[in-house]
Amino acid sequence: MTEAVARLRRILELERAKKCTDSVVMGGLDGYLQRFLEEMRLPDGHRLREFMGRLPPGGYRVLHPVQRRTVVKELLSALNSVPASAVPAPPPVKRDPPQKARVIGTLDSPVTVLKGISRYYAGKFARIGASTVGDLLFHFPHRYNDFASVRPIGQLVIGDEQTVIATVWEASETSVGRRKATQAFVGDDTGTLRILWWGNVYVARQLRSGMKLALSGRVTVFRGRRQMENPEWEPVTEGSLHTRRLVPVYPSTEALPQRLIRSAARQAVDAFAERVDDPLPPALRSRLGLPPAPEAIRQFHFPDDRSLADAARRRFAFEELLLIELGVVKRRLLWQAGSKAPRLSLPDDAFEGFVASLPFALTQAQRRAAGEIMADMARDVPMSRLLEGD
Repeated sequence: MTEAVARLRRILELERAKKCTDSVVMGGLDGYLQRFLEEMRLPDGHRLREFMGRLPPGGYRVLHPVQRRTVVKELLSALNSVPASAVPAPPPVKRDPPQKARVIGTLDSPVTVLKGISRYYAGKFARIGASTVGDLLFHFPHRYNDFASVRPIGQLVIGDEQTVIATVWEASETSVGRRKATQAFVGDDTGTLRILWWGNVYVARQLRSGMKLALSGRVTVFRGRRQMENPEWEPVTEGSLHTRRLVPVYPSTEALPQRLIRSAARQAVDAFAERVDDPLPPALRSRLGLPPAPEAIRQFHFPDDRSLADAARRRFAFEELLLIELGVVKRRLLWQAGSKAPRLSLPDDAFEGFVASLPFALTQAQRRAAGEIMADMARDVPMSRLLEGD
């Protein structure tokens, strides 16, 4: 059985399950059947062609539901006689892109060494602070779309962001009002879904009938039928980058699409993450339970789950705060090294006399703070101390 025949059989079985309401295929079953006959190489006089020719002028749409059930039953029976040699006219050959060569460069290389980034887009990346590969590795997502949960079309929840795996039935460029778009109809064993990509008419040239897609986005309703607008998508034969996972969403700028940032980040992580030096000693990472820098970069961009993304975020937050604090300490040491202060000392009996004159007794913490202050005053370097207390 060819894929086209199997797809029509699924549609007819779903139509029968929905009590022959002519609601399985957008635009009705008549149009789909007509396209099926035009694409298949069925000989003249074939049972399926003859049966279709006996339908009334209005087609399946004008029949009573009881009559439709008979038609669906006959069509399913007629499909059994479609010979294996009857195959659709082959679509234009779409060759898989050649395997990407290993990325050559260093962390200081411009982002143009990555596939898909032209000089035009390099300017866009520069606007978000990612001029080099190293910059891009540390251009982290600010949130994630959770597209990890895959549901059948029949179980999609209106208003939620979800992922569905479905087969393309048809895809074409269209216009809705004055807006151009790619419109596709996809389906699985539980239902059909209309897909719209506003403005992205090029998508129609990348899809073909029978292709299995993963689509992730928010489900809405149009005229009583479920649809997705501008979903993320990718063939299920490819690794999940834009769907079926926690999908990163990056800080961006005008005319710099998320798909391009995501693709570039994937290349950068795969080719260069292991080259990043880790400023945190292994002993410190082990004590605090922090992942190494290459693994944290990988999980920050493309986490296997939410907990690993959070761990990567904590690691780099700690590193950033540690470097700031070390900078403050270094600046203070340099300032003290270049300055001299007179040594000041207070005899012990004078200190005890002062304490005895107070109308209250010092706590152990207050005595300790006072001792540290006097120790600092006795040194020949400027004191830098802030005393806090109730």
